[in-house]
Amino acid sequence: MDYHKYERAPEPAAAAVAPAAPPAGGDKPRRPNVFGPLKKKYCFYFYILEVFGFVLFLSILLYIVYTIITGKKDVSYLSLVLTSLVYFVFYFQNRLLYNMCLHSNLGG
Repeated sequence: MDYHKYERAPEPAAAAVAPAAPPAGGDKPRRPNVFGPLKKKYCFYFYILEVFGFVLFLSILLYIVYTIITGKKDVSYLSLVLTSLVYFVFYFQNRLLYNMCLHSNLGG
């Protein structure tokens, strides 16, 4: 069997492109970077949200245990479980974002 026919074809040589000339004023025009990547120092934001979400998740779980132990009947356990699920997803999402931010190739 000829495995060489499945190899990738060589890439064509890139044409030499001259860099664009700077604007007439000499400096590059400054545009606001609204949607561009941020620096790694902003990864701490996701860490703070991760800790906040975990504390909320833990507090709801402790409240569920407290209501079960004390035998409160006026509490909706379904709403407590669903609320804890929301906080767990919030925690996990921010944990993922924090790890993705740390391991990205952003500068700074």
